[in-house]
Amino acid sequence: MILFYVTKPVAEMAGYAEFIERKVGDAGKLWQEYGSESVLGSKEKYDEFLKDVQKTSFIRVRNLQVAAKPVPRNDILLSLGIKRLSRKGFYINKETADRFIALME
Repeated sequence: MILFYVTKPVAEMAGYAEFIERKVGDAGKLWQEYGSESVLGSKEKYDEFLKDVQKTSFIRVRNLQVAAKPVPRNDILLSLGIKRLSRKGFYINKETADRFIALME
């Protein structure tokens, strides 16, 4: 399971999905192969998001669920007992993930 945290402008956990795999490689080739799965919707938005980065990651998921009730940043920090969220992501246990998912539904 992967949980999605949106930084700006909302700073909240906005959804979740089942993790399939992470692909790393040339940004153009990844778009050609997996662009139809992107939430960005177009190659132009993808390029704008990457800002000329040539090598990137593409995280493949299924059953994407948008949170009915997004979880605010402060509630996440309080629940995890931390002061800030890692910019690179981090792992949490299944019980914590299930608790966040329940809050989003």
